[in-house]
Amino acid sequence: MRVVVTGASGFLGARLASHLRAAAGDDVVALVRTSPDGIAPAGTVAADASDWGWTKALPRSADCVIHLAQSRRYREFPEGAPDMVRVNVDATTELLDWARGAGVKRFILASTGSVYAPSLDPLREESVIVPTTLYATTKYCAELIASSYAGLFHVIILRLFTLYGPGQRTGAFKTILDRIRSGAAVTLAGENGMKMTPLYVDDAARIIAELVHRAAPPPAERTILNVAGSELTNVRSIAAAMATVGGWSLRFDTSGACTSNMIADTSAIRRRNLIPRMPLSEGIAATVHGAMF
Repeated sequence: MRVVVTGASGFLGARLASHLRAAAGDDVVALVRTSPDGIAPAGTVAADASDWGWTKALPRSADCVIHLAQSRRYREFPEGAPDMVRVNVDATTELLDWARGAGVKRFILASTGSVYAPSLDPLREESVIVPTTLYATTKYCAELIASSYAGLFHVIILRLFTLYGPGQRTGAFKTILDRIRSGAAVTLAGENGMKMTPLYVDDAARIIAELVHRAAPPPAERTILNVAGSELTNVRSIAAAMATVGGWSLRFDTSGACTSNMIADTSAIRRRNLIPRMPLSEGIAATVHGAMF
């Protein structure tokens, strides 16, 4: 299959592109941002999704699209708002229109568990949607736009929960690890901090790759899936495990009560036999070792 992967230089995208090539032998068109010298690394196509007309760099046809690219400025509100809208919404629309003319049969969109209304309980695909940040709002906008194309090809929307692993540059695990290594206190909401179901990055790559090769339903179908890990944990437990692996001392600072968690109900992916394999303890150890060496 010819598979277009946007965001292929990112934390998840780089692993996914490698996995598709190695495990399935796919013809992967790996889209990366244009480098300062304008030269794309070997095996990739350079284009910046923040530029209008960026899809002109793509081939004339493809079987599947995996859209992982997102704004780098997702934490910068309000200064990063225009870039978030341009990359997360406008560029997604442009890519969907390209896919319409390129014979694409399946379009996989990476979204986020943050689109749901804040909740202490596990979140199901049918849970109430109330994005509370502009980032989550733009991702949900992208979901709605992609859903409109479901009559033209099969649309799969993946709501990813708390990715982690070696080489991560942002995210909850990176924040916790950085604070521990610097000797700063880890902040907890309530006694143990937010509860979550973190997903190891290589498991995420494998699950997405498996979806690429599943038998396609009729084009009119839209599939929404929570993609998360199998183990429930909290910030205190994550920090303690990291400190043990690294041999660091650990301090906590509690601040108010915990008002929301990021717990995914993963029944839907389990029914499809898309099961994460990395034990949380081993994933945390790999993450710490990756940061140390």
